[in-house]
Amino acid sequence: MQEKKELSSSLTRSNVFHNFLCCLVVFLTCILIGISILIYVDIKKASIKTQIECQAEYLRNRSIIDESFDSIGEYKGTDDWCRSKIEILKGKIEYEAQERWNKLSGHRSYTICMRNRLIPDQNYINKVLLIEIVEFTKVSWSFWTYFARNERCKFYKDQLNCLESDAFKYCNGEDQIIENGSGDIEGSGFTFDDSEDSNSDDLRKLSKRSIENSNDDLYFDES
Repeated sequence: MQEKKELSSSLTRSNVFHNFLCCLVVFLTCILIGISILIYVDIKKASIKTQIECQAEYLRNRSIIDESFDSIGEYKGTDDWCRSKIEILKGKIEYEAQERWNKLSGHRSYTICMRNRLIPDQNYINKVLLIEIVEFTKVSWSFWTYFARNERCKFYKDQLNCLESDAFKYCNGEDQIIENGSGDIEGSGFTFDDSEDSNSDDLRKLSKRSIENSNDDLYFDES
């Protein structure tokens, strides 16, 4: 009888110890996962910060200045890294813009026209890079500083909309818009409905909606 009690007590202690070890392993695993996540987030933030500093340096060298640059540290990386990163960003911005233009028109020659109109002088791409910097800028919880940053973003996005709107008009050949079912695509050109409802205000709305809907795609490359 005494032996059974000792055996039972031994098994109980063994189970308690086993459960303790299991809990300890789970606890340590959770800690390691948490530390790994924190390290990843820190590396990611550092990568984005370095990229933003690179973008700001690139724009400063082209006499493009914004007050948000004051809160961005000096870029301390190599010129080769920054130059390579900017070229990658330019390529992504151009690709995403062409995808959007192609969806709007459904015609490759139209997309080529838009690209040739907006991309070569770099003004369009520089505006996108500037918007990314302003959006990245940290602001205090003050309503006015938050409002001011959003107003600057809106101002630059409006400029971007105007660039696209003017390119739409140029590539259309007239101050009219692409409307579903109201235009025929023939050869390499476009023929549009010239009813009274087709006007430059509608064109601007179409261009603005295109930019706003694609705003989330203008993300940072962190590779």
